[in-house]
Amino acid sequence: MDERQLRSLSRSTLVDLTSDVVLLMDKDGTILDSNVRALGRIDPQQFEVGKSFYDAVTTESREKVDALLQDNTPQWRQLNHPVSETDLDHPIRYCALPLGKGEKILSLGQDLLPLAELQQQLVAAQESAEQDYWRLRQAEARFQLLFEKARTPIFVATAEQARLIEANPAAQAIMKHSEIGNRRYLTALFHAGAEAQVEQLITQARASGSSEEQDLLLRDGVTTANVIITLLRQGNKASLIVQLDSSADPHSQQGEVQGSMQLLENLPEPVTILDNRQRVVWANLAFAELCQLASPEHAYERELSDWIGRSAVDVNVLFSNTQKNGTLRAFATVAVGEQHLRTDVDITAVTLDPRNSPMHMGLVIMTRRSEDREPSPAAPEATDVRVKNLIGQMPLKELVRESAEQIERLAIDAALSITDDNRAAAAEMLGISRQSLYFKLRRYGYLDPNE
Repeated sequence: MDERQLRSLSRSTLVDLTSDVVLLMDKDGTILDSNVRALGRIDPQQFEVGKSFYDAVTTESREKVDALLQDNTPQWRQLNHPVSETDLDHPIRYCALPLGKGEKILSLGQDLLPLAELQQQLVAAQESAEQDYWRLRQAEARFQLLFEKARTPIFVATAEQARLIEANPAAQAIMKHSEIGNRRYLTALFHAGAEAQVEQLITQARASGSSEEQDLLLRDGVTTANVIITLLRQGNKASLIVQLDSSADPHSQQGEVQGSMQLLENLPEPVTILDNRQRVVWANLAFAELCQLASPEHAYERELSDWIGRSAVDVNVLFSNTQKNGTLRAFATVAVGEQHLRTDVDITAVTLDPRNSPMHMGLVIMTRRSEDREPSPAAPEATDVRVKNLIGQMPLKELVRESAEQIERLAIDAALSITDDNRAAAAEMLGISRQSLYFKLRRYGYLDPNE
C-alpha cells in the first residue's frame, strides 16, 4: 500500500468516524453510494443506492436539498427525515463537498436527534419550573391577602436580629406611636420594662422552632396583649411571625383603645403618661406644644423634669405624693419649654394600674391664666397692708427686715405645703441647706428650740 492509498484510506476512515450519514450523489441528487449508521427511527432503505435524496426528506426540506446540491463552499444545513405519522421528524444536518468538476457530491450528515431530545427536556424543565413559579406566586398572593385582611395584628421580623420588616394594617393601626420606620426592632414594640421578657421569648422560639406566647405590656404603657412568636423557616432563611392577641375580641378592644387614645390626643390640655422612672412613655400634641417640641414622639424616653418643675424636687414631690395617695390635685409648678418659655401650670396626677405592669402615672396639666395665679409670696396683700401700717412707726432699716422676715415665713410655709411637710425636699426647693431650714423653723416657732 503506497502513501497515496494510505492517505485515501485515512480520509475515508476519518469521514466515517465523524459522520453518521455519508452519501455520494450526482448533481441531481441520486444516491450513488451510502454509508449510514444505525439511526434508530430512520428506515435505512431511504438511503439505498439509486434512490433520490429528495424522497428521503420531508416536503419542507426539499428546497434545502436544492441549496445543498448547489453549494460551492461547505455549509451546514438542517434537513428533516420523516419517521412516522405519530413521531416527530428526525433532524440531521448535512454539509456537501463537490468532487472533481462538480459531477459528484459527497454529503456528510450528523445526527441532531440527541440534541433535539436534550432541547425537548430543557423545554419540559422550563415548563415545569414555570408552573412551580406560578403556584408559588398564587400561594404568595393568598398569603398576602390573608396577611392584610387579618384583624389580628401581625408583625414579621428577621430571626437573627429581630428587626421588623413588615406589619399588616391591623398592626400598623395599634402601633401608631411605634412606626416600623422609627422603631426598627421587635423589642421596641413593647414597654421598656418588658424588653427582657421579649428577648427571652424570642430565644425560646428560635430554640424550639415552635410557637411561644406570653402576656406583655405594649409600648403605650397601657395595653397588655398576649404575644405569640412563631419561627418560620424558608430554605436557609428564617423569620419570626409575631401576633398580638387578647382574651377579649381583638377587633373591638383595638377600637376601644384607639378611640380612647384619639380622645386624649385631641384634648386641648397637655396630657402625658410616665413610667416608674419618671420618663415619658406617651404624650399628646398639647404636651408637645407646652414643651416646645416638634412632635410628641420627641418627648418619649425623656424625664419629665426636663420641662416640668422649678427644680428636680418638684417632680420628685409630685411623683412620691401621687404614688402614696393614688391621686394629686392642682399641684402648682412651672413648665419650661425647649426655648425657655416659662408657663405657670397646675398638675392633676393619678396612678395607673395596668395588668401585669409596673406602676405608671397619668398627668393632666392645666395652664393657669394670669387672673388665676396665686399672689407672689414677695408681695402678698396682707404684707402690703402691714408695711403701710408700719411706715412712720419704725426706721426704714427695721421695716425692710420685718418685711423680709414675713416674706421668708410665707416662702417656708409654701414649700412645706407643697412638699407635704417633707423638710429635706422643702430645703432643696428653697435653695438652702437642711441645717439652714431647721434654723429658720426654730426661729419662727415651727420647732421646739431643743429639737
